Order: sequence, then structure tokens, then C-alpha cells
Amino acid sequence: MIDWIVQLRVVARSLLRVPSYSLAVVLTLGLGIGAVTGVFTLISAILLDPLPYQNAEQLVLLRHKAPGLAFDQAAQSEASYLYYRANNLAPGTHIEPFPPRYAR
Repeated sequence: MIDWIVQLRVVARSLLRVPSYSLAVVLTLGLGIGAVTGVFTLISAILLDPLPYQNAEQLVLLRHKAPGLAFDQAAQSEASYLYYRANNLAPGTHIEPFPPRYAR
């Protein structure tokens, strides 16, 4: 235990002898910790947290195929959404628009 304290004192004295190096060390550690925290926050918000919708495990993504137009997967338009909702093409489903991704 005492050896650890002695080594800590030696490190502190050597860092105080060269203030510019000490500043570089502190800034590097601060930026590294900040970057890791930011990346974890993004990963947590995007991948780990559940979606902010009721029954989120039942959400699906509908896409069109348009081979004549060279579209393998075309996104839904508002008109096709309204058509699906009006005709309820899949029995037992309820189609609602998603609020924007940033709304929580």
C-alpha cells in the first residue's frame, strides 16, 4: 500500500515539473473520456433503448418493389400509406404514421 502512495507522489512531482506535458495529458484524458461517453450515449439511444411507441415489438416497415422502374425497394409515399390505411389490406393490422424519429 505504501509503495503505491510513493509511486503516486513521484508521478505527481514529475507532472508538476513540466506543466505543458501535464496539460496535454489532462486534455487527452478529458477528450478520450468525453468521446467514449458520447459514443456510448449514441449507441444507447439508438440501439439499446426501446422505441418510444406502444407495442414497439409489433412495428413493421412496409416497402414497395418496382422492378419495372429498377427499384428493388422503394419507400412508402403518403398516398400509399393513406391507401393502406383506408383499405386495411392486412387483416388484424392497424396502420398509423410514425411520429418523427426525434420526438420522444
